[in-house]
Amino acid sequence: MSNNHRDTMGDHYIPQCYLRGFAERPECRTTYMFQKGSADHIRTNLRNVAQQTKLYSRELEAFFANSIEAPTKPVLDKIIAQQSITEAERSIFVTFVVAMWRRVPSHKDVVGKWLEETAESYYVQLESEIKHLRELHPGKRDILNNRMLELHALRKENRITPERIWFQLLQSGPSPKVSWAISNMSWQFLITDGDEFLTSDNPVFFFKSLGVGHMNSEVTFPVSSKIALFATWQSNVHHGYRPATGQQIQEINRRTSSAAIKYLFFPRTRDWIPKLANTSQPKLHQLTKDPSDARLVHMPGS
Repeated sequence: MSNNHRDTMGDHYIPQCYLRGFAERPECRTTYMFQKGSADHIRTNLRNVAQQTKLYSRELEAFFANSIEAPTKPVLDKIIAQQSITEAERSIFVTFVVAMWRRVPSHKDVVGKWLEETAESYYVQLESEIKHLRELHPGKRDILNNRMLELHALRKENRITPERIWFQLLQSGPSPKVSWAISNMSWQFLITDGDEFLTSDNPVFFFKSLGVGHMNSEVTFPVSSKIALFATWQSNVHHGYRPATGQQIQEINRRTSSAAIKYLFFPRTRDWIPKLANTSQPKLHQLTKDPSDARLVHMPGS
């Protein structure tokens, strides 16, 4: 990708190969974009949405295109065609879903908050240790004073930026624990021929209070306007492609809207979408739940 192209178009944090599942028609590249906090919507080309100028480095943009999106495209096509996928294809799809969760700009903000909290406690700990060493080794006070000055300078300059950590996380590949959890959940692909699924600028949903490692954890992800992934640890879920109920479609759309940062995408204009987009803190429900089961899932390394 040329620098001029990147400056003009920006980097797509929601890939176009995915957004095509929410186009007006399979052969066209237009969709409707709804903005949270507004009653307005626009019909626009897929290349114009979910992108931001110089969001990623060129290396990271190439990594997404070649290592994430290219292998996923044929798997997406099989799922949209309601074909069974192999274990290898399931693994590719998990990598894509986790990347979709981590590559959106809002995740950089999450990393920034974590870094701010973690870095401050780390600096405080180091400062305490240097003070303790000065008491134990008075003869090395000058050396330790210099170390303290270096620590203060590092703290002030804030050399470790959220963007740097975020880039490193993205380039390191999917989170092993999150990937393992989603991969080992029971999967349903919920399909609809009537009411449709919408997507957003932050389409992967799970309850933050539960994460993905609780027996009542659920993950939903709209694959296209006609298919959504529903993943759960509950054993009473039938695998494969299943017709979605109206209640399931409404719940998944509420989840997608609640997780959206700014934009929702849908193949056509509908009056219910602005209403949903402008509902603050919609009441969300679990699709399956065992109230008596409060166990945590034993994940590798835990």
